[in-house]
Amino acid sequence: MIFRSLALFALTATASADLVIDSALGTSLDVSHAVGSGDLTSYMVIDFGATGGESVAFSYSWSGPTTPTSNDMIEAIVDEGFLSWEYTEFAGFGRAIDNFTYGDMTGDQSLFWGLSLGEVVDPGVSWEGSPVGISTNLLGNNSIDGWYNGFNEDFSTIPPVLPLVPAPGVLTALVLVGGSGRHRRHTH
Repeated sequence: MIFRSLALFALTATASADLVIDSALGTSLDVSHAVGSGDLTSYMVIDFGATGGESVAFSYSWSGPTTPTSNDMIEAIVDEGFLSWEYTEFAGFGRAIDNFTYGDMTGDQSLFWGLSLGEVVDPGVSWEGSPVGISTNLLGNNSIDGWYNGFNEDFSTIPPVLPLVPAPGVLTALVLVGGSGRHRRHTH
């Protein structure tokens, strides 16, 4: 019974874990929802920690000669019904995020949302504040847009906490070790 539960957990977690953050520890980004299709993928993490919530991750895939923007990724996720957002349109600048809502988690508009751009450096992610708005920030393969509801005292962005799970290979090894150990106990 335990082996079946571990196997089911491994299958479930494997479907949502695909961007390795730390290969030595065997952790991947826990992607809650994937949208789009193609051979290139970017990720978005929204951290609701400032309002008592958790972080949630999305992936956005595309192909093409045209590179999408952060705004394109958000619109695709919103269009699928996984997320809602409020924004203000500024002439010559584009959109600024007023708020995000995911399930029962919502931000606080008075804290504002800051965008950090991340690149996996294995182990971990290297973050920097975005120098441009979401309408002009071009996505890259395996890039991460990280949103946090609030800023540091010096108005620099705060990177999000990443939702992580064991990488698929680690889960498979755990299931095999757990299953084989259980099997040996029955043969004695």
